[in-house]
Amino acid sequence: MKTIKLGLVQMLCEKGAIDENLASTYTYLEAGMRQGVDIMCFPEMSITGYINPFRSPEAVLHLDGPEVARFVNLTNDIHAPGLYGSQATRNWLSGYQWWQNNCLQKLGRYALENSISIAVATQAGRTIDEDFPGGGYVFGPDGACLASTSDWSEGILYVELPLD
Repeated sequence: MKTIKLGLVQMLCEKGAIDENLASTYTYLEAGMRQGVDIMCFPEMSITGYINPFRSPEAVLHLDGPEVARFVNLTNDIHAPGLYGSQATRNWLSGYQWWQNNCLQKLGRYALENSISIAVATQAGRTIDEDFPGGGYVFGPDGACLASTSDWSEGILYVELPLD
């Protein structure tokens, strides 16, 4: 049986920290290559974090900009095919469980209704003014959750799916 191996990255994406975020991306790509991953999935906004373009105009990216080119070149180099409220009192477990429940209910149902597989990877960790609960999930066309991360920590969820 033919399979495809996914690497779903949940990572801290500090706002405006483009160099640091790209360095983390490269580290995750290297780890994925060691695991024989076919496709690595990164969270949206993984290069810049969820910046406010009015407060951080220097971190706004353009498709033809050098930061995007650096991201693309990372794959060439290794031949690789929020929570809100006071950060001081934030309860990570409840935030993670809230996000997990939303993913399990909504994405599983969407996969089932459309007879498709879905893979999702999210940001994880505390940025300068916002926290992200993390979570990586893979759903089959029957809506079942085939794999998920165990908690909100940064890392990679590796999943091998049948292609037949």
